[in-house]
Amino acid sequence: YYLNPDYPKRLQHCYDSPVIIYCKGYTDLNVEKIVGVVGTRNVTEYGKMLTDKLIDDLVEDNVLVVSGLAYGVDTCAHRSALKNNLKTAAVLAHGFQTIYPSVNAGLARKMIESGGCLLTEHISGTEPDRENFPKRNRIIAALSTALVVVRAGRRSGSLITVNRAIDAGISVFSVPGNIDDSLSVGTNELIRDGAHPLLSAVDVIDELI
Repeated sequence: YYLNPDYPKRLQHCYDSPVIIYCKGYTDLNVEKIVGVVGTRNVTEYGKMLTDKLIDDLVEDNVLVVSGLAYGVDTCAHRSALKNNLKTAAVLAHGFQTIYPSVNAGLARKMIESGGCLLTEHISGTEPDRENFPKRNRIIAALSTALVVVRAGRRSGSLITVNRAIDAGISVFSVPGNIDDSLSVGTNELIRDGAHPLLSAVDVIDELI
């Protein structure tokens, strides 16, 4: 419940935060350094490498990694966090009766077993309907102290997360890409429009200090 002491404090400042948020597993969502990582579902090997390198380089800062457990960049972020013994939290667009995508059910279990958690505003039985994903993205943005966009096309759902982060005054970092690559159009345009270009993890670390 939003007035309980363990309700995420950053989420309390979100104007349309859920009155109740459900949690499976437990991790402290009020830690100082939370990095949200989002991007395309159609991630390439280059995108996987970028995500891995970013999280590898954040280990010494003991950040909490937050994402959405979707295909692509989200999955890479959660896996990289586990590999580096960092706690990681996933915000779901459905109830706890299922995991979507189902291929990530094992990953979700490992996250909980490693001290991370799953979060959702939806009651059990709520399906992963299309309209739930943009709502999920606002929670990822609100929880983050910095938001990183690894790869995104012009119409990527990640840009919804970015807009909510900007509205909340959260620093947004975007990984630049080839100007001819459709999966870098969104990230390149974010930089053009004022996002911080992410050239190494140092850029994010400097913001978190």
